[in-house]
Amino acid sequence: MSKEISISRKTIRTIVWILIISVILVGIELVLCSRPDLVSGLVNRLQGVTSTTEADSPDAQAAVAGVMAFYSLDYTVPVGKWEDAVCATLTASGCDVFKALYSPGLRTIVEKNQWQTSCTTRAIQMVEDSGYRRVWLLEVTQDHPLKGSTAVFQVYAEVAKGTDGTWLMTHVLNDGEASRFAPTVP
Repeated sequence: MSKEISISRKTIRTIVWILIISVILVGIELVLCSRPDLVSGLVNRLQGVTSTTEADSPDAQAAVAGVMAFYSLDYTVPVGKWEDAVCATLTASGCDVFKALYSPGLRTIVEKNQWQTSCTTRAIQMVEDSGYRRVWLLEVTQDHPLKGSTAVFQVYAEVAKGTDGTWLMTHVLNDGEASRFAPTVP
């Protein structure tokens, strides 16, 4: 005596879909376990952080180097030596502007407060690209900020590609220049 089991088409379709979804999920888990960098890359994208390759690009690294030199301040270092270290990361015109506009005021603050700080800097996102000029949003962390100042802050830096193909920073954007990148509130 044999008994027939009847299964509806709807039940068969449901079982097939469950199997397909299970296979897909197992496949995704296998890929993610073998490539954890994919997960961190996805998380960074969702958080608005640049991918490793973009943050490691020569233009991003030029911005990082320039900002680190700019915000590594030590009242015991002669002003000329500090200016030379910053200018080594700048274009020629950027160096001239730095020495004329930024250095005197910043140096006065450094010496008045006997300030010594170094910093770490990371590229967060390229916010403007005109081919040979780019603007980067960077995060700066100072190990000894001035009293009343935050240790971690963001700045924008412009870099330019020279005729020899190397990238150098032109300047750190002032508040007026940086305001064009601030999100607008409706």
